[in-house]
Amino acid sequence: GLLSDDTGFGMDSPSEDDQLYVRDLGLIRTRPQIAIANPIYREVIPRTLTWIAQTRIPQETTWYVMENKRLDLPELLNAFQQFFRENSEIWIEQFDYKEAGPQLLMQAFLQRIVNGGGRIDREYGLGRRRTDLLIQWPLDQGP
Repeated sequence: GLLSDDTGFGMDSPSEDDQLYVRDLGLIRTRPQIAIANPIYREVIPRTLTWIAQTRIPQETTWYVMENKRLDLPELLNAFQQFFRENSEIWIEQFDYKEAGPQLLMQAFLQRIVNGGGRIDREYGLGRRRTDLLIQWPLDQGP
């Protein structure tokens, strides 16, 4: 799928009707290759798919903000790894798109922490089976 960057055409691929439907809605473009249509949808689609997980993951932003107001990324990523080891099977089953489940779960975890103080930029590497994430923190760099 678009979110897991699995561009194969196996059993898990969307039907032609589904693909035409989301293209006609303007959610995706199909030329030069299938991709989410614009930056707004690249932000909204994964956040919508992960909303329930974001609200239920037992993590708090304050746990990962250092005294200098920066995120402690090594600690945050270690916490995600531990969370994933302990909970991934249960959480991934809740996603409609199982093949994208690990990526969606990570995005939900990070969004839970970053929401309100920063931003996550996403770039889907079609054909590379990955999503690049850039965390911008903090957003307000005022005096």
